[in-house]
Amino acid sequence: MNFGRRIRSYKKINKLLKFSVKQYKNNKHNATRDLCSLVNDSSSRLAEKIKAYETERDETRRLYGENAENIERIIMAFEELRIQAENTRLEIIFKLKEEIEQREQLKNKYQQQLNDNENEDTSVKTFKS
Repeated sequence: MNFGRRIRSYKKINKLLKFSVKQYKNNKHNATRDLCSLVNDSSSRLAEKIKAYETERDETRRLYGENAENIERIIMAFEELRIQAENTRLEIIFKLKEEIEQREQLKNKYQQQLNDNENEDTSVKTFKS
């Protein structure tokens, strides 16, 4: 009888071990599947982020190029304005010099006329006396 109990006990233990091995294999299979699923999800999120970063990088490069062109245009416009301002300044200086010369000539002319009139006046006074 002892022997029969032992055999039944071994059979129970054998069943339990088989059940445990089966559960272990199922758990291992489930764990592997879950791990693969996590890796797949992570890869998908990473691919989305990479695509977003690449799109942002391309947009940044495009904007950088536009900004560089705009800055170049602004520099050229300021250079043109500087040249125009310099030309205007030189033109004003030239006109002022011409005006000063004309005023000097008028001053000399009127001074000469004044001197002539004074001399004439003195001559007339001398002649009358």
